[in-house]
Amino acid sequence: MRLCGTDKVVEVFERGVLAVTYSVGLWVNYCQFASSVFEDPDDVRRLFKRAISFVGKDYSCHSLWDLHIEFEFSQQHWSSLAHIFIQTLRFPTKRLHHYYESFQKLVTIWEEEMETQKISAVGPKPEADLDNVAQASYGDEEICDVISKLLHSSDGHTMSRELQKYKAIGERLYKNSCLLDEKIVCFESNIHRSYFHVKPLDTSQLENWHKYLDFVEAQKDFDWVVKLYERCLIPAANYCEFWMRYVAYMESKGGREIANFALDRATEIFLKDIPIIHVYNSRFKEASGDIMGARAAMLRHKTESDENFVDNAIIKASMEKRLGNLTAASNIYCEAIDRAISKEELNLLPTLYVHYSQHLSVTTNSAVAARDILINGIKHMPSCKFLYEELIKFATTHGGQEHIDVVGSIVAAALSTIPGESQVLDSTDQKDISNLYLKFVDHCGTIYDIRKAWSRHVKIFPCLLRVPYESPPTGIKSWKSLLEGKHKTYADKPSESISIQPEETSLPEHAAFRPKLGSVGNASSERRHQASNMSSEQSMENEAESVQVPQKCMEGDNTGSNHDCLVNQSHLPVALKTPFLDPPKGGPSRSVSDGSHEGEDPEEISVSNRVVSSENIAEIHASDQAEGQRTVAEGGSDGHMRWLVVSSSDRRLPAVVACGGGPTVVVDGRAKVLENQAHAQRKS
Repeated sequence: MRLCGTDKVVEVFERGVLAVTYSVGLWVNYCQFASSVFEDPDDVRRLFKRAISFVGKDYSCHSLWDLHIEFEFSQQHWSSLAHIFIQTLRFPTKRLHHYYESFQKLVTIWEEEMETQKISAVGPKPEADLDNVAQASYGDEEICDVISKLLHSSDGHTMSRELQKYKAIGERLYKNSCLLDEKIVCFESNIHRSYFHVKPLDTSQLENWHKYLDFVEAQKDFDWVVKLYERCLIPAANYCEFWMRYVAYMESKGGREIANFALDRATEIFLKDIPIIHVYNSRFKEASGDIMGARAAMLRHKTESDENFVDNAIIKASMEKRLGNLTAASNIYCEAIDRAISKEELNLLPTLYVHYSQHLSVTTNSAVAARDILINGIKHMPSCKFLYEELIKFATTHGGQEHIDVVGSIVAAALSTIPGESQVLDSTDQKDISNLYLKFVDHCGTIYDIRKAWSRHVKIFPCLLRVPYESPPTGIKSWKSLLEGKHKTYADKPSESISIQPEETSLPEHAAFRPKLGSVGNASSERRHQASNMSSEQSMENEAESVQVPQKCMEGDNTGSNHDCLVNQSHLPVALKTPFLDPPKGGPSRSVSDGSHEGEDPEEISVSNRVVSSENIAEIHASDQAEGQRTVAEGGSDGHMRWLVVSSSDRRLPAVVACGGGPTVVVDGRAKVLENQAHAQRKS
């Protein structure tokens, strides 16, 4: 103002309120300037009225009301002041209760003046009339008429009646505003920024604005909805979602001009670099019948980035297709392809060719024309796997058989391997395209086409027919791994007491005792029957006893703990005691594992049990030798024993034979320990 006159300042303020019409702070500054500069109070009042019409329902507009009250009080304009107090009670603000107190004070002053002047009504006002006044809806004109009669009437009865009416109107408005305030105070308290800033809003504030708008829209107060949207778009001006929501609501309520004005502000000021808002604006104008405006809106869509360029071309072509300008739509695609080729932006071509092909397929119903577009794309980009796939997929869904020859020649050229020339596609892409073409021919072609495609596929990729050879297992360890899959391992099962019945043998399931028993030997069933009949009652009683294996024996290794466990055999069943054989009188005493080689780790081997008598030991031994098996023969004191035949032709493997009245048990992995223990006892 120091550099220019009042008119220039007013012009600046007018430009400001035109750009940000619903800013409370801007209107307060403007009205404050007008109060101090304008000579005519009516000009100031008109400015206040104009400001309140825009921001009077803003929850933070109390600063404007305070300035207006201050101005009218300085002018001693009581009718305007009385009207302002009623207006402040129409809508909830932060100082709603304060304004109600001021309203009550004004009513009290008038009542005291009437009492002082001894002005009273002819009779008391009926309660029914007061209720009707409270329930009636009064506009600005009706309220001004009530205030005018109250202040300028000479009839005491009329003054008293109008004062009661004025008081009833204010109380009713205050009551309604209080109810509404209780509902919106939760939304207002969560608004932390009421001004524009480039810093983004947090998610909680954005969600609060959406919920607040939902509530206000449900109240069906169009004026309040518009003001709240405009208030929201000050701090949230950089968010497309609120502009689009505002436009959609205005369109649904017939406010097309407001919607267009909002879109103009969004696309020209706040979101001019955001592509989606220009697309939305174009489609809005197209739906409104403004075709020129729709095309103009698309021209504002910047296309600096590759992605925006492709999307822009597709959207423009689609719009022209909807408008019936099929030739114009095709020209848009052609121009975009030519531009991409001239600028060597080859990464844009596949998408443009595919959409152009789809466009021709829909608009011309010509599968050949659409197919030829994809073929042209392959000619420009022969190394693009995406175009080959799209061509095969298109041919599959559009005629199939009629495209086999053309598509086949294209695929053959892509798969060709000419010596001295670089391949168009790498081997992986070639394999994928060849497999896809095989599926296409299998689905749409004849048997001749299938065989032709398959022959080419096999010729180019012969390795696909080569099945890797797996040699059979050899050696002891290979047989061991094979057998491990067939026999159960009891290593992970806890120790438990097992009762050994006369006719069924149960063994402790523990890591220290893992018998890997094969099938029962295929010896003569007669011999097994004879041995079973000759079993003594004593051995049956021993087998029937419950066996509880000590825990440390189950966890044993080749250390002293095993020695103690093996020496104390009173708790073990007969079959688990140290496998010594009672030699014949005069014969040498030896361990059953004497034949094993020391220093070799015992292998897990498949075994079988056979019950034989001492009379046919030689027969069994000879039979086993002929079968390549290893047997160990010892005569028992009772003339009967259980034989353990090692199913292996390797004679170096250790053999463990447990004999006696009880069942034969092979302790897997313990053969060496038992052998050492046998030697220790023999020496002692």
